[in-house]
Amino acid sequence: MAQDVPDADHLAEDVGGGGAGDGDGAGDGDGAGAGLMLSSAVASLSSAITSIASSILPPSSSSSSSSSSSSSSEHIPNLHELQLQRHLEHWTSLFLYGLVAALAIVWAAFLLSELRLILRKRRCHYQCQEGKATYTEIVQYRLDHYFSTSKWAKPALLLSFTFVLIVVGALGLAIVDPPNAAANANAAAASASAKVAANNIRAGADGGGDDSSSIASNASALSAAYLTEAAWVAWTYVADPGTHADATGTLVRFVSFLITIGGMVIFALMIGIISDFISERVDDLKQGKSRVIESGHTLLLGWSDKSLAIVEQICLANESEGGGQIVVLANDGKQDMEAKLLYATERSTSEHQIKLLGTEVIFRSGNPLMEHELRKVSVATARSIIVLSPPDTDADEADSLIVRQVLAIKAVLNGRGPHMVVEMQDIDNKTLVELVDGDQHKVEVVVAHDIIGRLMLQCAREPGLAHVLEGLLGFDGDEFYIEGWSALVGKSFFDITCRFDDAVPIGVKRGQDDTICINPPNDYIIREGDKILCLAEDNDTYEVNDGSYSLEQGQVHTLARRRRKEEKLLFCGWRRDMADMISLLDELVVHGSELWLFNQVPVRERGELLKDKDNKEEVETKNLIIKNAIGSPIVRRNLRVLAALDSKGLPTGRVITLDEFDSILILSDAGAPDTVSSDSRSLASLLLVQDLQQKIFVHKQKIRGKMTAYGNGGSSSIALSKSLRHLPTPQDYNQKKATTSNDKHGDEAELVNEFESSSSSSSSSPEVKIDTTSQFTVESYRTSPCDPIGEILDTRTRSLLQVAGCKGYVMSNHIVSMMLASIAEDRDMNGILGELLSAQGSETKFRDVSHYLDVTNEKERMRSFWDVAVLARQRREVVFGYKPRAMLWTEAQQLMTNPPNKDKPLQWQEGDIVIVLALD
Repeated sequence: MAQDVPDADHLAEDVGGGGAGDGDGAGDGDGAGAGLMLSSAVASLSSAITSIASSILPPSSSSSSSSSSSSSSEHIPNLHELQLQRHLEHWTSLFLYGLVAALAIVWAAFLLSELRLILRKRRCHYQCQEGKATYTEIVQYRLDHYFSTSKWAKPALLLSFTFVLIVVGALGLAIVDPPNAAANANAAAASASAKVAANNIRAGADGGGDDSSSIASNASALSAAYLTEAAWVAWTYVADPGTHADATGTLVRFVSFLITIGGMVIFALMIGIISDFISERVDDLKQGKSRVIESGHTLLLGWSDKSLAIVEQICLANESEGGGQIVVLANDGKQDMEAKLLYATERSTSEHQIKLLGTEVIFRSGNPLMEHELRKVSVATARSIIVLSPPDTDADEADSLIVRQVLAIKAVLNGRGPHMVVEMQDIDNKTLVELVDGDQHKVEVVVAHDIIGRLMLQCAREPGLAHVLEGLLGFDGDEFYIEGWSALVGKSFFDITCRFDDAVPIGVKRGQDDTICINPPNDYIIREGDKILCLAEDNDTYEVNDGSYSLEQGQVHTLARRRRKEEKLLFCGWRRDMADMISLLDELVVHGSELWLFNQVPVRERGELLKDKDNKEEVETKNLIIKNAIGSPIVRRNLRVLAALDSKGLPTGRVITLDEFDSILILSDAGAPDTVSSDSRSLASLLLVQDLQQKIFVHKQKIRGKMTAYGNGGSSSIALSKSLRHLPTPQDYNQKKATTSNDKHGDEAELVNEFESSSSSSSSSPEVKIDTTSQFTVESYRTSPCDPIGEILDTRTRSLLQVAGCKGYVMSNHIVSMMLASIAEDRDMNGILGELLSAQGSETKFRDVSHYLDVTNEKERMRSFWDVAVLARQRREVVFGYKPRAMLWTEAQQLMTNPPNKDKPLQWQEGDIVIVLALD
């Protein structure tokens, strides 16, 4: 029986060959070949699903018999598998047709709505006599609208064009090449029928005879896949231009060529869209518009000339932790800010080079006042927030923006989050931020101009103080740390003077109210919860020692306290906060001191400027006598002699020279376009003042020698008149002014300069003009002229000052930047630094060591640093550093704050400076 069964493989080949040969006739007769065109499109999908389905459905007897008797490895589908495949293809075709219909409906609805809109706009413009728009212009306008407002316009246009091209191409192929498509369909149908027949013959199942009716119905059901097959061929032409090379026939090749050209255009558009998308994303990254996902970072809002210094200080603070993150959000361009930082980190000069030390700086460009921009930089998870005042903005306007900035941050944080450090420009506006802060106490305010004014005044009255403050404020060296020490509970503050080998205790943070007391009384007892404020290199570099050092108080060397004398101070230049500086200075000096204001602002306008557009009260001083003089601080002839003017701009008869001042402050030029120009003017003023001071001092030394030659007890006035009879008197100035009718601004300075030029022919030293009506004695001479203090904004100017030999300068912006960074790291620093720079509380003072030791006694001179500190505590002073007389300030950096080897004896000598915190 088995030998009568024909070979299944040969039978499949014969039937398949017959099917292929009769393809044209079958296509014309019953159309079964066209129904199988979809099977080639979904062959891979149907095979996979059929395999899964066959494993689930119960196997038939015929399939079992076939699997046991077949020697071929090829799987021949049975009737159930073929029916399942037919159903899958049927539903797949329905899904594709439905998808095409849905897309067509959506596209048609969109076109109809746009058509109605175009017609309506056309009618509206047609009714208008002027500015009529054509249909082309309206269509172009709508396209411009979609492309400019929707990011999906380009992809939608590309997909629509691709859909239309495939549909039109499929229709074209179906029209120009129906025989070829039908043949392909019939061949597929015949092949499937042959496989089913062979399977039935092998199985030999009962009733399994001829399945030709099933095959015919299967081919008939798949006849609807003809257009789908054409669409698939059209898609292959669109996706791969090389597939149309096998097309035969002129019309077929022409249609294939058009479809291929359309596909090339589509892919060109797609590449352009993808390229634009990537370019936009890259541009967004370059412009800093992407979101920052960080936590525990320092957030810097705004960008100014203080930003780089703040970044440098925070990097130094993060060095002990292996680095950190700084996020900068400002209106400036991200690439511009990155370029500035890159330039600062790649400077060839190590003194000016910023080292990031493992800290990552992330820039984002945006408006810090906007809440969504703040959320973009993770403001809620930041460790601290620094808000910089907008540069090149009026002080009141800048402070109002700061108030809004604080409100925006509070709106985002909603009572949570880190503390803020905000920079303001006017001390009078500080209360605005405090009102906004309320009871949350999240905001620390730093008024930059007020801080700079205090710095300038203190540094002018204590030369060298700027070097000490830079050491105290920066993180590159010793810093302030607050820690609790249980071993010190119950001790008095005097007892802990020598309890830290590598730190200096300077105050206490009370545990009961969290207030900080700098330089507390000696009998203050350290309680549980109190923390010690120390000056140390780092928080892990010091600890409490065993207390074995003997606190021998000894006898403090008492000197006759010098009576504070009247001072003469000179301000060169003008600042907006001049009234605040005058008020602060009035608290620091004794009654009868003089303040000379030398600048180019007319005297008649100074009163209004001091009131700051009626925002301040008129300046009233108790100790200061204000003198006005007009001239330019960078013009040599204006600096030779200063003539006092009254409120009307007329000379009062009082003149003074630069060597007679106890302190000279050269303020930065507020009208300069940038920091470089301002520093250039300050540098020029410093050089001129120092040169004139020296020449005037040398000339007066000669006069001093002539006066001494007249003998002791001689009349100083007679000696002065004989030595200086060629110099002009105030009466001469008044006569010259009386004969001058010019009343323009600045004529007072011009008058003085003209008179100096006219008198120079009879003067052996034309640069010196002295008031001969004053009491001029040998004792009135200064031992040396004071060092002028200049305000420098850019740290790069420091090296130029050293080359030029300028000793006194204050890096105002740098110090303010260090303050902002210090407060951002520890908000308690605001109270500490505020007290150190104010006229109230403890101030930084320079004392000669002879205030504590009798340096004439050889045994007394050999004392350690701790010995001097204990002696100073008897006067309620905290000693935290010293400077030997033989060293320059720049050479004594390690000794000025928290010096090493505090228990080692030193050989003190007169002139050595002890740096202390004192109440007076």
